[in-house]
Amino acid sequence: MKSFSLEESTHFIDTIKVLNTMDQQNVHQLNRPQKISKNLLKEFEKREKRVKIITDDGMSYMTHLISVDSRELVIRLLDNLKIRFKSHLLLVFPSEGKDYVVQGFVKKVFLPIVVLSYVDPRYGKRWTLNTETQVHLSPVSEQVLTLFMNEDLKLIRRSDVIRPGSLSGRDGEPEKKEKVDVALAIEDVLCTHVVLDDAPEDVQNVVVYDYEEAECFYSILSQSVTLGRIHDISPSGLAMIAKKGDALGQVGGLVSLEFHDLLSKNQKSGIDVFKLRLFGIVRYQRPFGEEDEQIFGIKFVKTINDTRFLNFLEETAEALT
Repeated sequence: MKSFSLEESTHFIDTIKVLNTMDQQNVHQLNRPQKISKNLLKEFEKREKRVKIITDDGMSYMTHLISVDSRELVIRLLDNLKIRFKSHLLLVFPSEGKDYVVQGFVKKVFLPIVVLSYVDPRYGKRWTLNTETQVHLSPVSEQVLTLFMNEDLKLIRRSDVIRPGSLSGRDGEPEKKEKVDVALAIEDVLCTHVVLDDAPEDVQNVVVYDYEEAECFYSILSQSVTLGRIHDISPSGLAMIAKKGDALGQVGGLVSLEFHDLLSKNQKSGIDVFKLRLFGIVRYQRPFGEEDEQIFGIKFVKTINDTRFLNFLEETAEALT
């Protein structure tokens, strides 16, 4: 039985849902359909081809466009599909050799007709860190992916405050007080024998009651490690810069990320250091600045919802506009 502290929280990550979002090896994220070639877009407008809709709960199916312009897109959904105002949807435009993905928020609902307004692929607020921070990245092997797919291996998101034990001197007398760092560790943990809340109030944050950490698999992840640095970061992902030719995995692939310590500047926050070890999916890759560098966009498999991390970004980092 795993023992929990009051300062620890654990939530389930649906790896099957994650794997279903990475089945395309050549995916291009766009901020609107008009960036697709005109001839290809006409095939969807004439309903010669269907788009794939992925809902925010991971459900997907094919449908036709009704209309599309530079500001919004209209589609027909299944009558029994529950779509809410402001729901976040992915629209995949399949093409030979590559898929184009456009994100949107539900603007109007007249079931079965739904109107979407476009969203930039990185619509969330992003921050740059004031000091260069390195990240160790490892592509997830086929062996681990197979274990995820067969549900023999699972992922949970664990947030835990690490407080160094108090020190005492000789004869039991307290030593002089020294500054010790209090850390918040936010980790995606490989585990087995997971016990979940079977009646969760929030299906997006299912509480884990018990688990067994599968530590032996971390050595597999560390067999191929690439060192990069953070360009910008948000609670949902990051952009990372690395040397060209480094084995960062293919676009659409699952990767493991281990961050160097992030130091807080707020002395009153109660947290001095943030330690992150997360999984993510590579969303894009392109050249960056120097001829020998490239930038990768990586989406975390689960958004960091811990308000202490968001406060850290607001107080320590510089927001991008």
